[in-house]
Amino acid sequence: MTYHQKSCVIEVDYMNRLSRRSKKMKKAEYDVLGMHCVSCSMGISNILKKTKGVSEVNVELGNSKVFITYDENAVDDKLIVNQVARLGYKAVKSKEL
Repeated sequence: MTYHQKSCVIEVDYMNRLSRRSKKMKKAEYDVLGMHCVSCSMGISNILKKTKGVSEVNVELGNSKVFITYDENAVDDKLIVNQVARLGYKAVKSKEL
């Protein structure tokens, strides 16, 4: 491995560690109004999982709830509410976990 290759590997490793450290993960619970079938819950789950900064989404159809883990530096409550609203539902934050 050349000096340049080693330097690049070290720089990429450093950037990866820095990126992981800068993420401040947050967990929250949302009530979703209008979600009443499996298709509804799958749509909400899919759109939230595709949102940059969201790392985990769990939808409980029976309770009309969404549990989400996200990087608060990349995602805020307004974005989550807007993503759900794009599908015609209303999300209301019930609590932070």
